[in-house]
Amino acid sequence: MNRIKELRAAKNLTQEKLGEILNVQKAAISKYENGRADPSVDILKRMARYFNVSSDYLLELSDTARPPIAPPSAPALSAHEQDLLRKYRTLTTDHQGAVDNQLDYFYAQDRPKAEDTAT
Repeated sequence: MNRIKELRAAKNLTQEKLGEILNVQKAAISKYENGRADPSVDILKRMARYFNVSSDYLLELSDTARPPIAPPSAPALSAHEQDLLRKYRTLTTDHQGAVDNQLDYFYAQDRPKAEDTAT
């Protein structure tokens, strides 16, 4: 079954009503559902927004209706931080452990200061 037809049926919409929502004729909806015509990019965007699905899902390129939301990205690392990370990764696991211990120690020393200034 065509995804457009599935989504339309799930919302109990007629082809005519979906056509009104998308500002196209009922015949166009019928053609999309029967594979006799492809919706324009603009119509595809409107359908994806209306049904709250990805265009890939509508085009049957994906079985996932909505892709997962990407987590907020972390701030970019400075050149210095990148250099530290590069060096850290070249260390043996024993030396990485020593660095971790030192970092935890300094973090514990500085954390109360940072918390005091935040209030």
